[in-house]
Amino acid sequence: VYTNIYPNGIAESILTAVNDFQEMAPDIPDYKIGAAVGIRLELVDDYLFQYSNKVPTSASLFSLAVSRAVGLTERVTAIIPMHDMINHSAQSNVEMAYNEKDGAFGSFSLIASVDIPKDTELFLRYTDVTDDEGKWDDDKATWLLTQWGIPSSPTGNTAPVEEEHTASSREKSVVDA
Repeated sequence: VYTNIYPNGIAESILTAVNDFQEMAPDIPDYKIGAAVGIRLELVDDYLFQYSNKVPTSASLFSLAVSRAVGLTERVTAIIPMHDMINHSAQSNVEMAYNEKDGAFGSFSLIASVDIPKDTELFLRYTDVTDDEGKWDDDKATWLLTQWGIPSSPTGNTAPVEEEHTASSREKSVVDA
């Protein structure tokens, strides 16, 4: 299986991913990044084994699905159309709300957390990287990094953006507040 996914070999691919992630987030220990990458690869392997010859399978299809999966509660994970079109920011301007119904799936809403002017890009905090006391949690930061490729550090929730983001015309047409 891995020869199709990792033409240079699994060990080299893991080391490359760990090194790339370590450069992106030097405050996260190497062993945690390595473990998280290993868990992701194990999930891919389980998926490929479980669904082979049953449905179309590929590592890229699996990655696409899990990178867009949203944990709404401890019991409910969903892929929500258009949710993945909203970028992550520690300073979000929208929040997710999930209203669970007894024994049934509930409803999902995006709610503005501040006044949002027309043509402003929406930002959602994919996951909070702080613990119950508000301190940076490197386990949560490791997940944010390996799940979505978003670095964070103890000095700020996410790495500073080098240049200001300018919304594309497509983004502007989606956000018509």
